[in-house]
Amino acid sequence: MGIAARVSSAGFDVRYREENEPAPLPNQERLKVLDGYYEWRRNGSKDQSMCRNIKTLFNFEPPATPDEIRAASLQFVRKLSGFNTPSKANKAAFDQAVEEVSATASVLLASLITLADPRDRQVEAARAKERSAQRFGPK
Repeated sequence: MGIAARVSSAGFDVRYREENEPAPLPNQERLKVLDGYYEWRRNGSKDQSMCRNIKTLFNFEPPATPDEIRAASLQFVRKLSGFNTPSKANKAAFDQAVEEVSATASVLLASLITLADPRDRQVEAARAKERSAQRFGPK
């Protein structure tokens, strides 16, 4: 049929062969993906290569807790594996990967050095809410 769909971090994108191409919505732009295939994407959206739920943990005051590091590790392993919850057959490998990524992330965060002042979590959260309001409108 000439249609391929995928869900990306930028939103739901649909790819069309040129001959089956519908008219775009007012907030969409056309991007060429492959030879003969085009993709409609919301205007201004970026192709995000990292899961939105993984937050920056370095250089915050107070520092990231082990629970925050483990939560980010879990999101990372979910993204890599494609599993939100693994099957019984994959649970041991999945859990081991989460623990290993968490341990490695803890070592990384402990060894990073910066001369910048630590960021405040409340200030960063307020900035994120402001960016969200500008992007999606106030709630």
